[in-house]
Order: sequence, then C-alpha cells, then structure tokens
Amino acid sequence: MLCCFFAQASQGQALAPPLGTATGFALFTAAGAFNNSGPTVVQGNIGTQVGAFSGFPQGTVTGSINVANTYAGQVATDVATAYTYLTTSVPCGTTAISTLGGSPAQTLLPGVYCLGGAQTLTDQLILDGGGKANAVFIFKLGGALTTADLSTITLINGANADNVYWQIGGRVDLGANSVFRGTIVADGAINLISGAALLGRGLSIAGAISLDTNIVTGPLVEAPLPVTLVTFSATKQGRAVLLQWSTASESHTQDFTPERSTTGTTGWEPVGTLPAAGSSSTLRQYRMADNGERHQACYYRLRSTDTDGTFSFSPVRFVAFDDTAAPLAAFPNPAANFVVVTGAAPGSTLTLVNMAGKIWQQPSATENGVNYLEVRNILPGTYLLKAVSATGEVTSTKLVKE
Repeated sequence: MLCCFFAQASQGQALAPPLGTATGFALFTAAGAFNNSGPTVVQGNIGTQVGAFSGFPQGTVTGSINVANTYAGQVATDVATAYTYLTTSVPCGTTAISTLGGSPAQTLLPGVYCLGGAQTLTDQLILDGGGKANAVFIFKLGGALTTADLSTITLINGANADNVYWQIGGRVDLGANSVFRGTIVADGAINLISGAALLGRGLSIAGAISLDTNIVTGPLVEAPLPVTLVTFSATKQGRAVLLQWSTASESHTQDFTPERSTTGTTGWEPVGTLPAAGSSSTLRQYRMADNGERHQACYYRLRSTDTDGTFSFSPVRFVAFDDTAAPLAAFPNPAANFVVVTGAAPGSTLTLVNMAGKIWQQPSATENGVNYLEVRNILPGTYLLKAVSATGEVTSTKLVKE
C-alpha cells in the first residue's frame, strides 16, 4: 500500500532512527567494496567492514577511513540497527503518494512516506519544514531508488538534511549532476554517478559503494578519531614550510604523516613521518619542516594513523609562494546543476556574471560550512565567478555552464 502521513514536530522527533557510531559517517557499507574514481571530495568518516577499499587519496576525505577494524565493526552493527528500526518501528501514514519529484516541483510536508517497489525521483522534490527546525521526513521504499540526471531535492522553511531519512529496500543510483539530501539507509549498493552530490549520508547494510567525481557533505569532522587534534598549521619559512600540530588526547595512535599537494585534491605525497605518543590525555606538540624548494602554492594536510590501521585526515592548510593567493575555485567545472565554491575569504560576497557583465545569480546557500551555488536554471555559457572580500579585494575564476 502506498501511504504517508504528516507528523507533528513532537512525533517526528520520536521517529528519527538511532544511528549510534554511524552518526559521524558520510559513507559506509557493512558488507561490500568501497571504490572511487576521480577527484571526489568527502566530508565525514568513510569505510567498509567487509570488502576491498580503493580510490583514496585520488579522492579527498576530511574524516577517518575505516576498513575492517573495530570501529567499522561497531558502525556496521549500528547501521543494521537503524535499518531494522525504520523497518519495524516507524509506521506508515495515511496520505498516499505514488511518485517522487516532478515538474513542476513536488512539495511535501514533514511526515512518513511509504512507497512500494522501485522508485525514480525526477526533476525536483521540495521538502517544506513548515518553519519547524526539528521537522522530520522519513521515506520508506520497498525497492531500489534511482534519481534522474540533474534532479534536485531542495529544503525550505527550516527543513534540514540531518532530519531527512531514506530507507531503501534495494540499490541506490544517484544520477549524473543530481543533488540528493538526507541520510540513506539501504539494503543494497549505493552508486553516485559522475557529478552527483550527496548532502547527508550513504549507509548500507550490504552492497558496494561506488563514487565518481562527487561531492559528499556528511557530518562535519574537524577532529576525527582516534586523535583529538587541537591545531594544525603550515607556515612559510623562506622557501621552506614549518608544519606544527598539537593534540589534546591520543588513543592507540601510531604515527603522524604530513602530506602536500599542489592542487589540494589529488597528487598528495608524504613529507615525512613522526611517531605518535600512543595513548595520551595531555597536550602534546609536534613539528616538522618541509625543506623542498617551492616555486608555487602548496596545500598541506595531516594524516593520523592508529595502531589498528585506522587513519584520518585533518582539514587542509594552504601556503602561498611568490605572492600566490589561495585560488578561488568552483567544482565541478564545467557544471550542469550545482557547484561548490572554495577559496573565498570569510565574509566574501559571491556573484556570478556573464560575459556581457550581467549578474545572473548571487549564491548564498551554505551547508555544513560549504558554499553551494545552484546553476541548473541559468543558460549554458561561460561566466565569471567573483568573490569580493570584506576589505574590497576581488578574486575571480571562470565557470562554464553546460
């Protein structure tokens, strides 16, 4: 039976599934391979309990990578618990829907929506929170979910991706250059086709996870396990770079490896390795110099490795040489549906201008500290993305709309 109901805020809060240790994960499968191709960017922890793992560091992750370790075992248990909870403890409502998305856009209010069999999400789905910050949306599908190329889930009036859940009884395929929001808990593979963006989580009890030049913005992970990282800095010292970091606590930490890249997404190489304290609850300071001759900008990140093989990355730091400034960038470029904007100074005003000087859009959407610019409704062509800082400094980069 196809059904749904509009839950009150208090009911919606009770319906949200317990994620346990999976809360901090952007992507995880309990049993399946985990692979990536292209410069995928992931915010949040990732991993697999049973299966091969590949594609990182070609991809970039801010968070820990967990493959068949103790932590992954617990996450696998918690994902299974969440799936069972959604299956047995969340009842369907009374108002039926038979499709997801559409043109004109389909708009839904908070509640539980049950759909039997496989489904395809087309065009645009709008989730309207009705002004309630804790409004919960739960979608229960009896089969696979496919989202069409360029399709979009949009949140309005207080709706939050952290309160949107998708229980999928099969495979999930997110279409090329689509934008999907919410936490997926699936019994099947999760496949992000080229350019797809997932703003939430992708968790599977059984099935491979496949990525291809994607943006995945899960929980913000500034200090991933097993290390509580207090600071990590990269400071230019002549033609060298001084790397310094400090930890407030360490738990079975094996070593630290600073890494550098000229792009910030690919080509990471180790600078060196320092042994960690192992286990510590006091403030500890570390430092290392990168003495290689530099003629261009460099990005740095810190890799922390645990004794059981778990490793995680710090936020990325940028060092400019020859008066190079941190570049303004948009990814993916060319873009069909959306771009992520990086390199703008805090508080900058962003504008998108065509070659005739007409302002087409002023992006302002920010989720988990990441700037997103929707471009699906502008005409194809070449544009100038401009960032004006609070002090009036202007930086720009070219953006091509497909």
